[in-house]
Amino acid sequence: MKIGIITEYYYPLLGGITEHVYHFSREAKRLGHEPVIITSDAGSDPMVKDEVRIIRLGKSLPIYSNGSIARVTAGFNLGKKIREIFKREKFDIIHIHSPFTPTLPFLFQRYSDTITVGTFHTHFSSSGLLRVFRSAIRKYFDGLNGRIAVSPLCIESMNRYFKGDYRIIPNGVDINKFYPACEKVKKFDDGKKNIFFLSRLEPRNGLDHLIKAFATLRRDRNDCRLIIGGDGPLMSPVSRLNNQQVGRIGPRPFELALVFHLDFLLQLILLTMLMQISGLRRFVVL
Repeated sequence: MKIGIITEYYYPLLGGITEHVYHFSREAKRLGHEPVIITSDAGSDPMVKDEVRIIRLGKSLPIYSNGSIARVTAGFNLGKKIREIFKREKFDIIHIHSPFTPTLPFLFQRYSDTITVGTFHTHFSSSGLLRVFRSAIRKYFDGLNGRIAVSPLCIESMNRYFKGDYRIIPNGVDINKFYPACEKVKKFDDGKKNIFFLSRLEPRNGLDHLIKAFATLRRDRNDCRLIIGGDGPLMSPVSRLNNQQVGRIGPRPFELALVFHLDFLLQLILLTMLMQISGLRRFVVL
């Protein structure tokens, strides 16, 4: 079966949807199917080996949405190019991640000529897009041949605007990498209690709350450490803090030597959003 996988998020962009798409495509290929990932051009990632075919359309641009830095595709003649892809590839099914969001998910569903399934990944309290364009989007919601949600919370969010049947398929875990008997990281295997935070480093994932709680914990005991793993919009400003505030920071898990001042972290969050949207790469703290 030839499967078109439509997503605004793929490497080098990091996050849950990227991981979902990567592992699903690998498993589909292993089972004998022909997956094709269709996404935008966000650059290349030399760390990732492309095991399936990838078609890139337009340019991936950052926008602020739902407490995070979201991505949308911009480009000329996207509709024409998408119709040509359908004509050339002749998919048996397309799998759209985060339907109804700009740009590729919405356009691919609009021009789809085959079975169309959508997976909903996001929990949100409200959506101006869905509220304003509810009537126009309704036909696309009803046009999905199948709806998947990764959690009940995702269904709860969508039910505020469109009620329908969903199948819950939670995000999976690679048990070859994450299992209790795996080898410990020697640097952190020294008897201390390790608190591990693994996520995209962005405001909505609550890193500031964890740091505040850890600061309270450290006042009562010194036999614990906070280890933060991941990458994202907050990595850049956090990495600019001096060594008296944090330990070594990189794409791998790092140790938080001392706790951030919470107000300063919140200022960094706001500044990071402006940097991501405007395309700035550096800033100076006075």
